[in-house]
Amino acid sequence: PGIEFLKEVPTTWDDTRVLAGEVGQYIVMARRKEDRWYLGAMGDSNKRKIMVNLDFLPAGSYSLHYFRDAAESEVQPQKIDIGTEMVSGSQNLLIELAPGGGFAGWIE
Repeated sequence: PGIEFLKEVPTTWDDTRVLAGEVGQYIVMARRKEDRWYLGAMGDSNKRKIMVNLDFLPAGSYSLHYFRDAAESEVQPQKIDIGTEMVSGSQNLLIELAPGGGFAGWIE
């Protein structure tokens, strides 16, 4: 699951930003290629919720295509949720990480 994301990820970037993180605990990054932003997050062995500000996005509405830890991923780590939601630069995005989990997606 999630191979769709790997097919989309470029190998060079126009911009990179660290959106949140604590050394040794978790990190959330955004990387841009042309008009598309890619988000990635990963964490340590603790379950956590991270609120990320999307103010790096220009004004307007965007589609976020995401791959995130499923609710049952603590007992079945290979389980992920795949979906799409609308976002804007004036909002915050809640990212929930399972222990040792992650989040990936792109915004267009």
